[in-house]
Amino acid sequence: MAVELQNYSFSYDGRTQILNNINIKVNQGEFVVITGLSGCGKTTLIRVLNGLCPHFYSGTVQGRYELYGKDAKNMSIGELSKYWGSVFQDPRSQFLARKVKDELVIAMENACEDRVLMKKKLEETVRELEIEKILDTDMMYLSSGEKQKVAIGSVFCTQPKGFVLDEPSANLDSAATSGLAEFLKRVKEKGCTVVISEHRLHYLKKLIDRLIIMKDGQIIKDISKHEIHSLNNFDLRNLGLRQFNLPKINVDKKVNGDNSFAACKGIVYIKNCYRILETVDLNLESGKVHVIVGENGAGKSSLCKIITGLYKQTEGGMYIDTAPVKKKERLQRTFFVGQDIDYQLYGYSIRNEFQIGNKRLTDEKIKACLDELHLKISLDTNPQVLSGGQKQRLLIGIAYLSGRDIIVFDEPSSGLDGFHMKIIADLFRYLAEKGKTIIVITHDIEFTAEAADTIIYMSKGKIQYHKYITNENR
Repeated sequence: MAVELQNYSFSYDGRTQILNNINIKVNQGEFVVITGLSGCGKTTLIRVLNGLCPHFYSGTVQGRYELYGKDAKNMSIGELSKYWGSVFQDPRSQFLARKVKDELVIAMENACEDRVLMKKKLEETVRELEIEKILDTDMMYLSSGEKQKVAIGSVFCTQPKGFVLDEPSANLDSAATSGLAEFLKRVKEKGCTVVISEHRLHYLKKLIDRLIIMKDGQIIKDISKHEIHSLNNFDLRNLGLRQFNLPKINVDKKVNGDNSFAACKGIVYIKNCYRILETVDLNLESGKVHVIVGENGAGKSSLCKIITGLYKQTEGGMYIDTAPVKKKERLQRTFFVGQDIDYQLYGYSIRNEFQIGNKRLTDEKIKACLDELHLKISLDTNPQVLSGGQKQRLLIGIAYLSGRDIIVFDEPSSGLDGFHMKIIADLFRYLAEKGKTIIVITHDIEFTAEAADTIIYMSKGKIQYHKYITNENR
């Protein structure tokens, strides 16, 4: 037996119990996926396995945790790292070095590895992950997919017996997600144990040995490999989960711009002598949800930051109601919800967070908004204690009550289970019906099928097409 938790419970200091009487056994070489509604305790369970709870995130522990027959409850994070390699949802949170090569070897250097062995492990990791071309690259210039590869590589170098991963696909495009699946397949073939907390299930379908479903800090289902393949999308939706099979997006005619509310004309954006955007023309109708897709580095976020006045274009112009709008006015008429949610929550309470940009908001309006988002939290709660999915919904609620004409969301469905993804998709459609112009940057095909009216495909700084989506997807 590789891992065993017996009657294990955990609560963060001063908070209610997050894990409640968990009993789980994982064999060496098993590939176990943990899923469930946002806030169910998945991330905390991962933190228990790698020792972050209670050694970094302090709290109260009850029950037993055994790792390869040893009492692991009192093992240090350093001791546990010999067994587990950890990969987090935001890989930047675990980076220590500036260059890729230095990041890959830093854990081995700290463990005083033999230099010859270190070189051998580094070469194997680089070969496995196909990252030769970025070895000397500065970490800050990597795409999301490349950052995730480096995070995986830094723990793969240490050759642990198992891996724990917390929503590793949350910010990856389809190509990077496929690469992640291929790597996990090779890890499984080597006999490593894998425990992964994840909402997106489609890329793991062929790898899963067991699917564990959590709710309110407890395991409510432990489904075997045989039973997994008998589950259909209806069963998963009833459980509030994502689908194993991605929906097909059916597109119709091109968007011609006859009914445009906002438009980009000839937008060029140059940064550090590099042309990020190349003569972009885009027409956006009000009352629609416009989804922008494309590989990492295609220019999606840069374009949206120009639309919202966060960036200034090098050439071209932005128009609202046919009138040109400068950067300052765009800031006042638009709202941008970025991908890095932790950098956008500044308030000391939920109430304060809503009122930072709108002091007239009453408790009644805020509570009504939270109810729509299925956020059952006190207005006095500190936003930083929320789960990733709860923070995402909170920011969407703040944008919802902002009253701006154009609202842009960068990866709003990352960290969302199927149930809450549907709620957010319905909310976006509701905002569009109220006349708002909604722009969504996403890699999420499931979300696109639920929410989008039009799809904009970008590649290499250009819009390749902008088409309507047929309603048969919903």
